[in-house]
Amino acid sequence: MTRLDTAIRDTKKADWKRNRFKQCDVEHAVREGLGDYQFELKDVMELVTNQCEYD
Repeated sequence: MTRLDTAIRDTKKADWKRNRFKQCDVEHAVREGLGDYQFELKDVMELVTNQCEYD
């Protein structure tokens, strides 16, 4: 889903995976990017944090 990818790339900051406040920004972007889809934020964030292209 390109909308979600764009939201993450536009929101993430340097070292966001190690900073809880920066993680919250990305979580908010994920919620907005997925819109009306039903999802578990924890599961989606696990996938996002494991993607090396979001480092």
